Parts: sequence; C-alpha cells; structure tokens
Amino acid sequence: MYILIPLFFQLSESHKWQDRNLDNPVLRHAPHPVKHSQGFYKDGTSSGYFRDGQFRRDIGHTEQEYKKARGPFRVDSIMKQAEKNVQQTWSEKKYNPIFHNCRQYKKAVNEEYNRLAGPGLQQPKVNK
Repeated sequence: MYILIPLFFQLSESHKWQDRNLDNPVLRHAPHPVKHSQGFYKDGTSSGYFRDGQFRRDIGHTEQEYKKARGPFRVDSIMKQAEKNVQQTWSEKKYNPIFHNCRQYKKAVNEEYNRLAGPGLQQPKVNK
C-alpha cells in the first residue's frame, strides 16, 4: 500500500491513457471507430497491449497521433508496478480482438493501480 502523496507530486508524475484510431481503413471510418489504448508516462515511455501478444510502445506511431487525455492522471511509479503485475498474468493468455485486447488490458491495469494505490490515490472507474 502506498502512502498518500501530496497533490502537486501526483500531477508531476502523471501517467495517462490515450487512444488513436486503428490503422484498418474500414474500422477507422465506422460509425463508432475502433481505437487502440496506449499508456504514456512522463519520462517519454509508453506501453500497450498488441495483437502480437506483446506489451510495448506503439511501433510506427507517435504520441501526437493519439487523442489527448483529459485525465484521470495517475502516479507513474504506481502505474508501472500495476502494469508489471498485470503483465505476469496476461502473458499466458492469447490476444483476442473482442475479449482480450488493449481495452481490457487498460481496464485490468487501472484496477490493479487502484488496488496498489489504496483509497487515497484511487481513480474513478472508466468503462472505456
């Protein structure tokens, strides 16, 4: 469990999830475009879950291609640990475009973040 961190420190280490449209031209122009979720850290690194089953940066895409996040922002160090914990359980599962994809990865990491952070730093649940 982490100790409650002052607000100014939380905002200075701000992990954020951002989305971009998929490269598939059919899905990109659908009424409700399918998007890829990627987590970005203050140090310039990023992490997401891909159809090749890898947890990595988005090769061939830059942060500028993603829709800017409005929050919630999370403490980088806690989020990195949450990702590490989730990746240990996810590495044995295969990617599935409907049931086991970047969106479910994002949800699992957010839940693990809330568990690690405790009540003082928990973020509201987001269904995206």
